[in-house]
Amino acid sequence: YGQPAVRKELEAVKFFSNYFHLNYTATTVLLPILQNEDCIPFRNGVLLSFAAAYCDYLFLNEEVEEREFYILIGSTWDDVYPDSQPNFFSNFQSVLNLTKSKPVVRAPLIGHTKQEIVRLGLKHDIPLDRTWSCTNPINGIIRCGTCNSCKKLKQLMPQDES
Repeated sequence: YGQPAVRKELEAVKFFSNYFHLNYTATTVLLPILQNEDCIPFRNGVLLSFAAAYCDYLFLNEEVEEREFYILIGSTWDDVYPDSQPNFFSNFQSVLNLTKSKPVVRAPLIGHTKQEIVRLGLKHDIPLDRTWSCTNPINGIIRCGTCNSCKKLKQLMPQDES
């Protein structure tokens, strides 16, 4: 959607889709990005809308055998944005139930804090170093270390004692 980190985010999506044996589809959507902020207004709503439209396309063109569609989103309990809250997803689900394909939104981490998710990932040997959350990467590939996402990640990840 025009974010500076698109290359690294796609690498992470591809890696974790393969790691967890999930199918994924990537597309380009241009959204306004507010300068000097880590917020893209209604980003989850736009992305969910595009995902739902794609589910309907597959359903109507009979390009899939399975008729259950799930849209996974990585919101957590401590996300502060309005379109990252449980009531947003439940209300959005009501809209999706009116579509032909009736995709189901899942935010499996929404009941957990980011700190709990990191602990869970470490416990299950998930390669957390392959995640990406920097919103302002240097040359599109190096974590900036100064955006809110980088600061949160630094607080959450165990520091190497060596």
